[in-house]
Amino acid sequence: MFPLLPTRRVPVTLVCLWGVLLLLGAAGCGGLSSDDMRSRMIKRPPDPEEEQPAAPRLAAAKPAEPTQTTPAAQDPTQPASPQPPASTGASVAQTAADAGDKPAATAAASPQPAEPLPKTPEARARRSAENLEKIAAALEQYREVKGRYPLYAIADSTRAPLLSWRVELLPFLGYKDLYLKFDQQQPWYAPKNKALLSEIPPVYMSSERGDLKTNYLAPMGSATIFQKLRTLHPRRIEDGLINTVLLVEVDDPLAQEWTKPEEYPFNPGKPKEGLGTLRGGQVFLAWGGGTVGSVSLKSSDEEFKAIFTADGGEPYTMASLNHPIDFAAAAGPGASVAAADDSPSGSAPATGGALSTRQSPAGAPRSALAEKFLRASAAALSENTPTDAWRWFCASLAISGPSGELEWYPALRRPAPALHFGVGVAANAKQNQGNHKARTRALTKSELENATAPFGKTLIDAIEKHAVKASLTSYVQPVSESRGRRGGGRSFSREAAMTVLPEGDEADIRNEAMRVGCDVLALFEVDENQRSKHRVVRLRLYDLVGRKELLTSRRLTYNPLETRRGDQDDNEDLSEAKWRLDDLLEDGLSPAPWPVTLNANIAKRRVASLAGSRDPFPPRVIAEMLFYRNRGLIDNAEVLSALEELLGNGAGIDLLLGSDSKRRRVLREWLPNSSAEDLRARVEGRKNTQGNNGN
Repeated sequence: MFPLLPTRRVPVTLVCLWGVLLLLGAAGCGGLSSDDMRSRMIKRPPDPEEEQPAAPRLAAAKPAEPTQTTPAAQDPTQPASPQPPASTGASVAQTAADAGDKPAATAAASPQPAEPLPKTPEARARRSAENLEKIAAALEQYREVKGRYPLYAIADSTRAPLLSWRVELLPFLGYKDLYLKFDQQQPWYAPKNKALLSEIPPVYMSSERGDLKTNYLAPMGSATIFQKLRTLHPRRIEDGLINTVLLVEVDDPLAQEWTKPEEYPFNPGKPKEGLGTLRGGQVFLAWGGGTVGSVSLKSSDEEFKAIFTADGGEPYTMASLNHPIDFAAAAGPGASVAAADDSPSGSAPATGGALSTRQSPAGAPRSALAEKFLRASAAALSENTPTDAWRWFCASLAISGPSGELEWYPALRRPAPALHFGVGVAANAKQNQGNHKARTRALTKSELENATAPFGKTLIDAIEKHAVKASLTSYVQPVSESRGRRGGGRSFSREAAMTVLPEGDEADIRNEAMRVGCDVLALFEVDENQRSKHRVVRLRLYDLVGRKELLTSRRLTYNPLETRRGDQDDNEDLSEAKWRLDDLLEDGLSPAPWPVTLNANIAKRRVASLAGSRDPFPPRVIAEMLFYRNRGLIDNAEVLSALEELLGNGAGIDLLLGSDSKRRRVLREWLPNSSAEDLRARVEGRKNTQGNNGN
């Protein structure tokens, strides 16, 4: 019926293509999920390493002997070209070995035995925060070594997820041997891999349950750092690495087997879902860069969405939303305070005992570390070491800020919680002639009076009397008996908390006074002729922060051949020096009303000025910044910016938002050499001994 069509040979390739299309149609649409499509539609170009597929996993190499260091070498089964980002089991373990086997978190080479679960809600919160710290530190070390965070899963050549990133991180936590036990060509539920669930490292373990599931998951979504097809490269996190959440503690219903490649499913429509019920309304989390903190569930949905998205462009930052973890609040309403032996390193605030601290009426609550430093200050006063007492005290304020108001001191033109007085005697060339040798230790009050006689005692008594009024004992008080000094004569009152500096030249004394954080230096210049015993004394008072002179007395001259020592009280020059000193102490170095009404604009300008401060003792500057923050005049973002300028990049974040260990590291340059824990134990032990002897 129809004319014959010309016959034409159909290419074999076309027939095969039709067959493939028919099979796909029979199988259904399938394809990528909406999240995957959005991920691929991202506007920015991907990094080269992000485009490379995950390599097939190889059989794990035999681990090196514990006493040997495996040399870094190219795997002979791999090509010489650069490796894709998903490393083989052997290469990840080798990378950890090449890095010196020095994981960021302290761990043994094999899994440690599980620790007993904490007994109290506060101790459980503390354990969880410590776990987050260790995991975050290991993730940061992985990023430093590999240039990126791990993929969310160890995958096969088809990108099918087999094992969680928590397995790949094991060598960086110190569990290289455990890592090498996994068959990385099989999924987590394969018999060999499933048998390893029971070897869960304590760092992944829930502090509530202690089972084989973990609550520490990576947020997963189309705009988070961890994504199904890739892990976002740090350079591509447009909101800033430190402003984006890397790891979060989820509620128990969302906990997963620790080797299972299943993470926290971030839902932009419900960004708080599955979070915060474990910790009294706080969400424990780790930010990019390794900072661990908490965000309150009282924060808005918009704010919660912002912390998880890597490139949302929202006007929120870590500094404005993150809070250092408050373990008491995280324990929930009515929770008991953790016992001292249930808190690692004695970091929980202690109550009672041989030391006392007096809480000022208003202000933000102190952190556990700030409380520990404050009690160390009281212990140092009990040991009659006022310089150490001041340094512990200022370190406490640099962590939590003053708990009350700052006083305005007109002569210093700045506020302060209290005034630290230093006193010293400057040696000169004539003094050093003959057999006289300058002392290298601090003088007692008796020695200071003798070195400045016959005028010094009158002036020293006036300074000591005023120092008692302005002392840190408004905040901390020694309650145990001081050991005192043996064979050194009378000392200054502990309540004055004055630092007596070693004899030396003026420059050395001023430098030492600035190093230990004195606010005001009373420097006696003594010029004495060793042969005639003719002596000239002059007093200078310095503002060490403002680097200016506050007072210079007339030269007070003593000639033993012309004047009897008992007549010096009638010396007109001494009388003038005394009333000028009294006027300065009462009018300039006593608290006065603030010259302005504090508001946000004034506080911001002041903090900007403090950020560029030349103050040789930064804890004092930081305390003032936190005072304005605690008053609500500036926010954490403004404090963080100022701290970064004052202390350098990284240190500001660690001090403001980091863990207690990070804060201590930032401040250690200005802390006493003694341990706060040892000092407190020593003083309390002496108190108990005295009590037993009394009984």
